[in-house]
Amino acid sequence: MFERENLKRLRIYTTEKDTFDGLPFYEWVAQKAYRQGLAGCSVFRGIGGFCRTTPLMNAGGLQISHPVVLEFIDQEEPLEDFIETILAVYPSGTYTFEDVSVGLYGKKNNG
Repeated sequence: MFERENLKRLRIYTTEKDTFDGLPFYEWVAQKAYRQGLAGCSVFRGIGGFCRTTPLMNAGGLQISHPVVLEFIDQEEPLEDFIETILAVYPSGTYTFEDVSVGLYGKKNNG
């Protein structure tokens, strides 16, 4: 039988060129999440893309950069506290917050 837990997924969208406090923004966010005790963070770098305010794809003279997505899966309260921390210091950007059903597979490593 599969056991699942209902959690939340937070995704923060940025670019590799965004910086904060002397670090790439995605690195600063990941370090902050670790210090706040979140369950984990995955950082994904895209090969290209665009949005209305910051063009990212090299097509027809648009700025060359790469999108970066940080993904967190955890309980609702820690993620809400975390996004409030981010918004307090970096108030411009895009994020999504959604329900996910999480299942673990394989053997537990007890050591």
